[in-house]
Amino acid sequence: ADGRWLAYAVSTGPGGRTSAIRVARPGSGSSAAYSGPIEVTDGAFRDTSPRWDPSGRYLAFLSSRALRATEDQLFWQLNFARAQRPYLCLLTASAADPMRPPPRRPGWDLEDEQGEEEG
Repeated sequence: ADGRWLAYAVSTGPGGRTSAIRVARPGSGSSAAYSGPIEVTDGAFRDTSPRWDPSGRYLAFLSSRALRATEDQLFWQLNFARAQRPYLCLLTASAADPMRPPPRRPGWDLEDEQGEEEG
C-alpha cells in the first residue's frame, strides 16, 4: 500500500497452468541481507491478480483451487464452474482476521443478539 513492496504472480508450471504469488522489495537487491522474493503461495494451483488492501495488512488474490467437477447444462462434459475464488492472506501477526466474527462475551445467547439486530 505504501509502495515499498511489490506483489506479483509468476508461472510455476508448463503453459502457465499453475502460478504462485510472491512479494519483493524493489531496490533491496543490493543489500547483503536481501534473500530474494517471499513466496506467499507455493505454486501448486493457479494463483493470480494479487492486490494490497489500503492498510497494507492483507494481500488478496484469486486462486483456482476448488477442483470439483460439475456436469455442464449445455454440453455433454464436466466443468469446474466455481473453481476460481478470492483469498485473503494476513501479512502480520497482529492483523485481525476480517473473515472471523469478533469473540462473544461470556454468557452470550443467540436471542440477545437477535434482539439487538431488530431494535
